Amino acid sequence: MQRFKKWFLSIIKNFKQHEKIKIDLNNTKIDLNNT
Repeated sequence: MQRFKKWFLSIIKNFKQHEKIKIDLNNTKIDLNNT
């Protein structure tokens, strides 16, 4: 159970980091379009 919880939390963490990277990329694209 403990191991599963750790595994699950790490997946969530990776997912959030991935989402953040996507958002950063989108912001960069918008910045490029504005210049």
